[in-house]
Amino acid sequence: MFIKSLTIRKNGKKGEIVREIIFRKGVNLIIDNTSSFIDNPETGNNVGKTTVLRLIDFCLGGKKEKIYQDPEFKGRNEEGNKIKQFLVEKEVYVELVLVKILDNESEKIIIGRNFLNRKNKIQEINNESIVNDDFPKKLAELTLGSLLEKPSFRQVIGRNVRYSSQALSHTVKPLHLTTSNAEYEAIYLYWLGIASNSNKIELTTKLSSEKTYRKQIEDSQGDNLNAVTQKIITYDRQIKQLNRQKERFNLNENYTQDLDKLNQVKQTINGLKTQIVSLAMKKNLILESQTELDKATPDIENNKVKLIYSEVKKLLPDLHKRFEDILSFHNSMISEKKKFIGQELPQLDTDSEECEKRKNKLLEEEKVLSEKLQKTGALEELEKLIEQLTKQHEGKGRLEKVKELLTSSENKISEFEEQLNKINEQLKNQESEVERRITLFNKYFSEKSKALYGELFLLSHDFSTIKGQTSLKLEISGLEENPGTGGKRGEIIAFDLAYIEFAEKLKIPHLNFILHDQIENIHDNQISTILLSLVRKINCQYIVPVLRDKLPQEVDTNTYSILSLSQNNKLFKIP
Repeated sequence: MFIKSLTIRKNGKKGEIVREIIFRKGVNLIIDNTSSFIDNPETGNNVGKTTVLRLIDFCLGGKKEKIYQDPEFKGRNEEGNKIKQFLVEKEVYVELVLVKILDNESEKIIIGRNFLNRKNKIQEINNESIVNDDFPKKLAELTLGSLLEKPSFRQVIGRNVRYSSQALSHTVKPLHLTTSNAEYEAIYLYWLGIASNSNKIELTTKLSSEKTYRKQIEDSQGDNLNAVTQKIITYDRQIKQLNRQKERFNLNENYTQDLDKLNQVKQTINGLKTQIVSLAMKKNLILESQTELDKATPDIENNKVKLIYSEVKKLLPDLHKRFEDILSFHNSMISEKKKFIGQELPQLDTDSEECEKRKNKLLEEEKVLSEKLQKTGALEELEKLIEQLTKQHEGKGRLEKVKELLTSSENKISEFEEQLNKINEQLKNQESEVERRITLFNKYFSEKSKALYGELFLLSHDFSTIKGQTSLKLEISGLEENPGTGGKRGEIIAFDLAYIEFAEKLKIPHLNFILHDQIENIHDNQISTILLSLVRKINCQYIVPVLRDKLPQEVDTNTYSILSLSQNNKLFKIP
């Protein structure tokens, strides 16, 4: 699937064209004519060259905020606000046209989006309006031929669209830092063209949540399931002894029946109280998780992300990405996690309300029975015995509900672990096929890396076990111990170009375009090799923004340029 064109309009879908960018096969350069000399008062960091990549990503389901929170503006809030105001007030509409064959438009996909909200929002594919949840699925169906859910369409194409610091610094882990091992495993298997069990990600999440829930119950009781069981046995023994003492009293039959019924009611009430507490506990666990995620956005996680950013900045001194933009992407991922973990809240509220109703009804019944028994004039000694017996039933009822909850949780954990073990076993049985495909991939990968650096880069795999869960892991070897920014960029470019050859060979559904930022961080020799040699041998589009004076002289910009920008000719043509 190739990019045919990207069109930017203002005043709606049929309004005035601001930009129309036509793409070609091979190298597609977005040229920034601003001089990068130190004494030049102008910079090329706000003309919009990287924004072209972000607009393509936006049409592929990306977040609109990334357009006007673009790190190109380097902290210039007024510049970002100006862009946002322009996009909204001018009702900017962006249209991306994809085709299977560049010279044949019979099978094209037209994607259109704007930056408005609610009823004014436009989000369509081939003139059909698509709601948010269905948008990436429809894109996956039309571009990759399958309804991707896990891994998602956005996760699969993370390798195709690289402009974030994470994607430009991590070859096989281009996604957000919070992406789990199970999610990456599903992505890797898709990249390799090997069928995977989509339930693994969901099962891993459920297992982790259930273990946390079980631990909370155990911590609240101070006991595990075995200890609770032994306490119930002890309660049963004491209840039997008290019942034998009670039977010695010569009371009428109705009194005994009423007394037994009262004890049964009290026991049920205590069980319901425990269940209500458990439901509240589980709800609080979810709410606490959401609160932690909320707290993570402004304060706690800021320091973690900032620490990671600082480390990356040390390794990549020429990094053009701002901490605020990495943080913004991090926050959007946290928002999605918050939405996911809160799915169970409505059912918990329903169950809690039902338990409260049953408890209140039984409390009324308890009151009636207690008053009835008091009127019979039971002996003082019997009343003390009954009081002891009632306490034993209450304690037993509470613990039986705890046991029920712990047993249910243990069963769920065992079920999740059993299903995951089967999935992992199936994956291990596919290891030979994984290895065979990686070997084929390395044929292309090592060719590209040798052409760039005279060194053979290699992809390898491993089945690592973390916290009892096995997952497929991919790594790059054959590099220097601490490659520089240019070396890492070259590794990524070699990997992404090699993947297209690999996918074409095995007929794995894929996108034939690669969007890369910051190619100027690579040495001139490697830039020339990439643009003049490697790309032209592959059935792909290599789309990169670059400063004109950072290109080697042998690269003819007239041949490869698809868009030329400057301070006087910015992408959106805003003064």
